[in-house]
Amino acid sequence: MSAPDDRAAVKEVIDRYFAAIDRSDPVMLRSCFADDAIYRSDAGRLDMDGGDMIGSRLAQGGRYAFTSHLRGSQVLHFVNAACEADTFAVAYLVDRPGPDGMVIVRGIRYRDRLERRGDRWKIVSRLHSSQWQYEVAGAPVMPI
Repeated sequence: MSAPDDRAAVKEVIDRYFAAIDRSDPVMLRSCFADDAIYRSDAGRLDMDGGDMIGSRLAQGGRYAFTSHLRGSQVLHFVNAACEADTFAVAYLVDRPGPDGMVIVRGIRYRDRLERRGDRWKIVSRLHSSQWQYEVAGAPVMPI
């Protein structure tokens, strides 16, 4: 069993990852991963090695102008100073703003191993799997 502080800290790392992706913030992204982290995806298009590469590549945003990632269900299993996290999320991916753009809505599963490195939890390995997706025509962003 883990301490409540460990559970909160692991959830914070994963939530910080989502915030960093949506902000295209390479420094924040980098802070989520260990130096020797590995990142794998089911189709191999996101395979990367090392925290520096992961942080810089993911912060570029790929082909999307805007993203919003929302954490869904999550199971955490702690063994000593490691945690296996199984997280489902929904990502809203906008390829370009405006009525001719597309919004891709994707269900994603992240299977992570995190370890305590010094005084912080870090992702040391991640398997990113797309579970489902649909696309809809975009709409212009309206000022509020």
